[in-house]
Amino acid sequence: MTVAVLDNPRIATLAFARWRAHTSVITLWAAVLLLVVYPLLMVVLSAFAPAFPESDPLRLADFLSERLLVASFNTLRLGITVSLLSLITGAAFALLAVQSQRDRWIDLIMSMPFLTPPFLASFAWSLAVGPRGYLGRLGLFGGEMEKIVFSFWGLSLLMAVHYSPIVYFAVRAQIEKVPTTLLWAAQIAGAKPARIVGRILLPIVLPALLAGGFLAFACAIEEYGTPLVVGNRIGFPVISTEIGRIVRVYPINLTLASALASLLFALAGGVYFTSYFLQRGTKTSAKPSAHPMPNLLSRWTRVGLWCFVAIYFLFTIVIPYSSMLMTSLLKLVSAGPTFANLTLRHYLEGLTDDSSGLRQALVVSFALALMAALLGTLLGAASARRGVALASLALIPAATPAITMAVGFIRGWNAPWTAWLPLYGSVIIVGLFYTAQYLPYAVQYARSGLAAILPSYEWAARIHGASVGMTTRRIIAPLLLPHCLAGAILIFSISFRELVGSVLLRPPGMQTVATFVLREFDQGSPATGMAMGVIAISVSAISVSLARRLVPKKT
Repeated sequence: MTVAVLDNPRIATLAFARWRAHTSVITLWAAVLLLVVYPLLMVVLSAFAPAFPESDPLRLADFLSERLLVASFNTLRLGITVSLLSLITGAAFALLAVQSQRDRWIDLIMSMPFLTPPFLASFAWSLAVGPRGYLGRLGLFGGEMEKIVFSFWGLSLLMAVHYSPIVYFAVRAQIEKVPTTLLWAAQIAGAKPARIVGRILLPIVLPALLAGGFLAFACAIEEYGTPLVVGNRIGFPVISTEIGRIVRVYPINLTLASALASLLFALAGGVYFTSYFLQRGTKTSAKPSAHPMPNLLSRWTRVGLWCFVAIYFLFTIVIPYSSMLMTSLLKLVSAGPTFANLTLRHYLEGLTDDSSGLRQALVVSFALALMAALLGTLLGAASARRGVALASLALIPAATPAITMAVGFIRGWNAPWTAWLPLYGSVIIVGLFYTAQYLPYAVQYARSGLAAILPSYEWAARIHGASVGMTTRRIIAPLLLPHCLAGAILIFSISFRELVGSVLLRPPGMQTVATFVLREFDQGSPATGMAMGVIAISVSAISVSLARRLVPKKT
């Protein structure tokens, strides 16, 4: 009977197709588990279980040392401050955008901080307000600006700039869902604008506002770049920088680093899930009206908010971007911005002799980012296609601090049972880290594309005799392709300037864009570092623009 079945070509073909499908599913699950679940599991086991007998046990004295207690307090203090500043800025800008009908301009202003890595903005501000900074040369602010930037409040403001857009886009989207008929009815009934905002608008927007605030808090406590640049200068340690120090500085204590990474993961993960459940309550029962929203801002309030937008634009975009560009064009930074001191050498040397290593860093970052984009897109699209369970596992890195994932890769792929697979200490491990860390982007883009595909398309193809493979190739894949390409481009853009994994996982002698900038500043060559920064921001801007064009506006 078995022979007869196998002798039938059609049955044999079907059996082979089923075997291939099962094999692909198993491979997909294995890839997601090894890239996402396995590193996080190793972090927890290496900290609180005897999974690594060769490691030092976790000692309570080390865990409760004065430095770590101060870092923990600083982390919570910084997270709360940044979230409050982000809430104020994001909510004010969201209300102004809806009320003024100038949301496109405010969207652009709030989107630009995403293009700039936080550590690059910190370096740019240090060049602008330093003893010989550009603002001081212009006679602006005197020496007070340096004291403000390099302080706790300066650190908080620099980080709030990058995380207030999270609150802004969440709140603005929710305000646009508010049924304007309720607001007009309240106004006709004689309610003042302040009462309308407090009694009607605020309760509807509050879940989105809180969700954005929690997300800003989670991003702040896991941030590594800005505390590394500014915090180390002012003696302000946080948990993320302490983990990096413990992993990089002798004597290395990976057990303690794993314990801190686990606690940071638990805190950030709890905040992320809280934000997720809050966002589930942002749906309104009524449909929004097509009528515009009534005027809830007085003339002087509107003027004050636009002045706030102008100040935000000046201090978040004009000054840091000008500082980066000007520094990259100077022969000698200390000589200042004079016409005779301008040069393109820092950009061109990478195309000629590459004495600084700029070209090598660009090539390495490009290759690693391309690897992460391709692998992440394939895994993300397949995970989203295979159901909720696998997609949920692939989304775990979205709630995982990058420093935690990096420690997990160190522990997981430097373990005795992985010695036969020499990934740790190679370039490939950095690319795999990029893939795991930014896999949620690919999953979300793929899910948005799948949501736009009507089930009737697939059913119609199957009814007309198309196989699963043909339906996927001829219908699902073409409709899903723009979303997958957008996700791949976004992964490429972020991986291109990634910092944490590049610092902790790169092999000796290898430079990426982020580590190159850090090295140049450490060696006193900020001009070359800023040239690399300008290139990285340009690549990000082009990539994000392409991604926005690929995805339909409805999704």
